[in-house]
Amino acid sequence: MIEILQLPEPSTREFQDSLNRMGVENRVTTEIPQGIVSGGIVNPDSVKRALGWRIRKKKRPVVIGGNGNYHHLTYGLCANIEEPFGYIHIDRHSDFGDKNSPYICMGGFVEHLLSRTNAQAGLLIGCDQRIETPTIPFTHLGELNERLRSELIGFPDNVYISVDLDVLVPYQFNSGYDTGKMTLRQLFQALDTIVGQKKVIGGDIVGYLGNDAESLDSALECILKIHSHVTN
Repeated sequence: MIEILQLPEPSTREFQDSLNRMGVENRVTTEIPQGIVSGGIVNPDSVKRALGWRIRKKKRPVVIGGNGNYHHLTYGLCANIEEPFGYIHIDRHSDFGDKNSPYICMGGFVEHLLSRTNAQAGLLIGCDQRIETPTIPFTHLGELNERLRSELIGFPDNVYISVDLDVLVPYQFNSGYDTGKMTLRQLFQALDTIVGQKKVIGGDIVGYLGNDAESLDSALECILKIHSHVTN
């Protein structure tokens, strides 16, 4: 089952209509408090509570979010995972933020996630180098699979994958944010490498602005690749 988060933007209907035409089972989640999806800065405990009911109903989530303004919802999804896991963040931006802050936002939640959930390790792909956790930056994408295989050797067996599609080059995907350096081919190869070595227990996709058929197709192909490997 693919979840589509009900957000105040047209991508919700676009995703559902496309998945319905493809015959892919899906449902739109409507039980997210308005303050969570409309506010740019939120308390992490509020996000966890807002998404906890959905995790309890569907233990192995695959979720389509909206544009990058909602990436902090990933924290709420991961905060409800009860077992140890490794978090893989594929994004043009590290979205780290400050773990000592009482709030998170779409560009600052990853350090909270790595320190306040059951995540045992983190791996960043496609962004600027971070010293806090292993990173395969956009400058090293040419050797992506070799680096990725090496990083995954000691990584937790259970993984959650979050993809912000602004990691992609602009001629293949329009995110409206800073230009990414990863091609679709590199992204799909990276996903194949991950699912070939690890047990995927969930994932999400954000970064689609809406009203863009070519970008929509890329987003759907990405989410279906993750969905096909999620272990129930």
